[in-house]
Amino acid sequence: MEEKSKRNIAFNIFALILILILLTFSKRENQEKFIEIFNPDALVLDEENIINSIPLYEKADNIAYYNNYIFVWQNNSLIRYNEDGSKEGEKLFNFMDPHIVFGNNAIYLCDKNLGDIHYLNLEGNLINRLKIEGEINSLKEYSQYILVHVTEDNKEGIKLLDSNGKLLAKSYIDEGGILNYCLNNKNNIYAYSTLKLENESIRSDLKAISLEGEIIWTYSLEDEIIMYLAFVDEERLVAMSDKGLYFIENGDLSWEMDISPAKDIHVEGDNIYILYDKGYETIALDGTVKDDIFLSEDYDNMALTDDLIILYGDKSIMGIKNKSKVFKYKSDQPIIKVVAGSENLIVLYEDKIDIISFNK
Repeated sequence: MEEKSKRNIAFNIFALILILILLTFSKRENQEKFIEIFNPDALVLDEENIINSIPLYEKADNIAYYNNYIFVWQNNSLIRYNEDGSKEGEKLFNFMDPHIVFGNNAIYLCDKNLGDIHYLNLEGNLINRLKIEGEINSLKEYSQYILVHVTEDNKEGIKLLDSNGKLLAKSYIDEGGILNYCLNNKNNIYAYSTLKLENESIRSDLKAISLEGEIIWTYSLEDEIIMYLAFVDEERLVAMSDKGLYFIENGDLSWEMDISPAKDIHVEGDNIYILYDKGYETIALDGTVKDDIFLSEDYDNMALTDDLIILYGDKSIMGIKNKSKVFKYKSDQPIIKVVAGSENLIVLYEDKIDIISFNK
């Protein structure tokens, strides 16, 4: 009896401790501490992890990382550096209103007012140059195609071009402005959202259009601003407004979710990744929240690699894999942008670029 009583007491103590742990870490504000306790091998990166630093004598506007080369867009120049900091090459462009897009397949340099687009390969060499009618507002790459948001004859529109510059489709709106746009994975339907002011209220309209110009479906939101669009396949689309997340299939709403104001969003594969003021979520395409992690520090942007989610803010960087924090870095000066390779972070500051290893 005495031995059984001792076992019961020990079990009750264990159960009580377990309940306290569950109650404590069920609170979102304690989840990051939970990650740290049960992931003791997480790296705290410091100066010893900085494997190289490239000084910048002028502020850079943008950076990218391709095939172990660092590209810097700076004062109308595209500069290529090795990881050891040596300059490999530089190309100067005499653009009046420059705009650069670092894509997955090419680099796109635009002179927005003139409608000029220069295609460069990932080594930085010019492979094509084309001119489109109208002024370029923005550009997005989709595999071997690009969607260009233009203003022509005081009207905003979308143009779809292939890598040779052939115009495949175009569409214009009569009033309002284009907020966002995207192309499906079959490259045969594009969508865009517009904003209209009506009787002291606002309305966002979403249209899906075929390459022949046929409006396939429309969807509208009252008193909301659609800030992000992305097709997940041929027919299904994710739309995020300033108030909610919407999953639309062939013009019909499959599900919706109220969300806090988002700082960044990415749709990759079967997941939707959203960064909030003090939290980060992974949402499945059926609307199920897979991960909901509280963040004790402010992060403003996300960068995705094959197996990592990298969050970064003014002076902090965090790498997350499968709900676990795998590394964290604190900077002593403001961070402008972070791009990542398989083993290194490329961190842009106002006066330098640091190459930081996060591989053990």
